[in-house]
Amino acid sequence: MHPTEKTSSEVFSLPENFSNVTSIEEVNQEKLITLIPVILLFAIFLVIGVIGNSLVVYVFGFKMKSGTQNILIVILALFDVLTSLLSIPHEITVSVFIVMYPSAISCKIFRFINTFCSAGSMFTLLLIAVDRYRKICLPLRPQMYTRHVKRSMIPILIFAVLISLPAFAVHGQRTIDTDIPGLYGKDCSTPDEIGKTIIPLIYNLVMFLVFFTITIALAVLYTFILRETNRHNREKSLRAKYNLPSSSNSSSDRTPAATNTSFETASVKNSKLDITQESDVGSESSCYTLGQSAFNLEQTIDPSTKTDDPRYTQLPPSSEIQTKDLQTLDVSQTCVKPKRVIRPGKYFFTKAQKAKVSKSVSKSVLSKNSSNPAKATKRRFKNKTTIIAFLVTLVFILSFLPHFILQVTKFSKLIVDYRLHGAGLAAYNIFLRSYFINSVSNPFIYGVLNTRFSSEVGRLWRRLTCRS
Repeated sequence: MHPTEKTSSEVFSLPENFSNVTSIEEVNQEKLITLIPVILLFAIFLVIGVIGNSLVVYVFGFKMKSGTQNILIVILALFDVLTSLLSIPHEITVSVFIVMYPSAISCKIFRFINTFCSAGSMFTLLLIAVDRYRKICLPLRPQMYTRHVKRSMIPILIFAVLISLPAFAVHGQRTIDTDIPGLYGKDCSTPDEIGKTIIPLIYNLVMFLVFFTITIALAVLYTFILRETNRHNREKSLRAKYNLPSSSNSSSDRTPAATNTSFETASVKNSKLDITQESDVGSESSCYTLGQSAFNLEQTIDPSTKTDDPRYTQLPPSSEIQTKDLQTLDVSQTCVKPKRVIRPGKYFFTKAQKAKVSKSVSKSVLSKNSSNPAKATKRRFKNKTTIIAFLVTLVFILSFLPHFILQVTKFSKLIVDYRLHGAGLAAYNIFLRSYFINSVSNPFIYGVLNTRFSSEVGRLWRRLTCRS
């Protein structure tokens, strides 16, 4: 179908040096020369995406323990493999036949696949963020297991298909007037039937709204994760500074089994012992433990209190506890059971007792750090896993922003894509498909931050090269 009237939305303008062009093949050849850098870049993306994401599937799927994060990483890599195997070659074809695209059906199918993979990756990243949030911020709540992740893929695939179905309507062959009388071309864009309507603009706005909503959700989740991680790091720094053992009720060390633990804590602030009780109802045993800031602050003297005993900085403010009880308290023990209930109050250690406690705590820290290296390794692994998830999400968001901006500006007539040529045409085609960066960047992120992945890839490479 050839338009009988040239409109600004259908004209494919040619530069002045194209005045000798007389056929659509020559027009396509001239444009193809301009797009050679774009085609080469997409070819590099194709090779890296297929090889890199296949390695991710192999290592995380077959060489590592089957956990929630590893399964989600494999699912994300499968979407990227599909993008690299199907969508990138199609976009290379679109660039090669820039004004001679042969089939409307293939345009619809491959744009559907492209949208499906992008939507699936987006929902998978959201599930990764939810899993990290529950593990770090809600460690005592029910957690996701591998069976939950596998079941969650059903709604993810359903939503991805539903979002992608309109691609069959908004993509197809578009007739192009080359500005040469009687010479028309075809490209893979918005079909002529709806090209002049508001439908393509509405579709792209809805897609951008979905993208923006999920981006906000991801930002909120990772904000909470970052805040909790920083809080834990501050606590760990204070424990290291004051040479004290880890708090038993630290959120980062909690497990679901910890909910049944009964304990009482005792903390010394400004050398004043504050004893508070936190026992569960119905628990048969309780004890008092020494808090983090107990023995590293300077002693203070209350001028209103008078005492003749040089061993104490201040006498107890009441007779609720006798000095002999405090002296006989075995402060070297992590958990001490007093003979009677002690109400909250402010009490003081002797200098000898304070030195004894500090020495005991130092030994406890050294013993704990040397006897439990697996716990520290697990914490570092958890933090690195969170960093990997955050970077993958950040790259995904940044890679899609140029695409959505150009799409909205294109259909709102703020940019005229058919009038571009030269470097402008090449840059437009690169940024219009900027989301391909997301498909090829993830293997590099895993290779830099996950030592197990990089070591497995290195082992596989040595095995292949030795055989050859």
